[in-house]
Amino acid sequence: MTSDLINRFHSHNSFAKKGFTVKYRPWIMIHVEYFHHKSNALRREKELKAG
Repeated sequence: MTSDLINRFHSHNSFAKKGFTVKYRPWIMIHVEYFHHKSNALRREKELKAG
């Protein structure tokens, strides 16, 4: 979840030095969902990560 998608992707693809984001570069966007409330976005993120 992020409120600034462009900067988040720029960070993952350029600045990260170690970890998961570096291992799978370059990151590309395949799906985006928008929510009016942060709580709804967090709930959806947990659903997606739970598999």
